[in-house]
Amino acid sequence: MGMLNGPAPGKQDLGLNNDHCQTKSNALNTKKPSPHANAQRKAILRQLQKSQCLTTLFIREKMGIMHPAARIMELRQMGYDILLHWVFETDVAGTNHRVGHYVLRQESTRR
Repeated sequence: MGMLNGPAPGKQDLGLNNDHCQTKSNALNTKKPSPHANAQRKAILRQLQKSQCLTTLFIREKMGIMHPAARIMELRQMGYDILLHWVFETDVAGTNHRVGHYVLRQESTRR
C-alpha cells in the first residue's frame, strides 16, 4: 500500500507537520504524574485535598493531565464528592475558555 498524498477526501490540508509541535518547560518543580489513570487520579485527589479546588486548565497545564474530566468522573465513581462550577479562565496562549472549577467537599466519604 502506498502513502496518501494529501488530505483525505473532504478534509482540508492545514500544511502542518511535526515541526509545528513544541514542548514547553514545566514551570512547576514537581514530578509529573505517570500517564496511567490511577496515578493521575491520585495526583488530582492529593491536589484537591491540599487546595480544595482545581480548574481544568491547571490540571492540564501544571499537572500534565490531558483529560481531567475523565479522572474527576472516576474519582466520583469511587465515592469522592467533587462539585463542578463553570468559570472562564485564560490559558497560556491568551485564549479565554469556559472551564470546569472542581471543588472537593470536606464531608466527602469514599465508598
